[in-house]
Amino acid sequence: MVLTPPSPLRVLVFDPSARFTDELREILDGGCSTRLVGWTDDAESALELARSADVAIVATNDLGAETAQRLIELDDGPRVVVVGGAAVEAHGFGLIDGAAGFVRMDEPTPQMLRLIVAVVALTALEPEGSDHSGEN
Repeated sequence: MVLTPPSPLRVLVFDPSARFTDELREILDGGCSTRLVGWTDDAESALELARSADVAIVATNDLGAETAQRLIELDDGPRVVVVGGAAVEAHGFGLIDGAAGFVRMDEPTPQMLRLIVAVVALTALEPEGSDHSGEN
């Protein structure tokens, strides 16, 4: 079986604390394989925009973790990639059940932002229900 992502990959960004810089927007908008369908700091807007996205990038804090879980629970919702720093990881927000992936990022450097985009692309290739917990 060959898995191919939708082209272009439709990406939603939910960032309640405005942590991401314009660099991520430029990377997402500038790539021929991605199309930014929404960028919001409002949970309700993220849930509305989710129907038009293949993958949602969720920057986590308390609101982000709750919204990530709500996005995961949507029927036909996007795959969710959680992004956060050491504090987020320590609180377990990166271990949101059903998330397609977690990227630890303390500072939004261009290299880390490109890594997030790469993880987003890879999650679109994986079959639903892939287990990243390391457990069998």
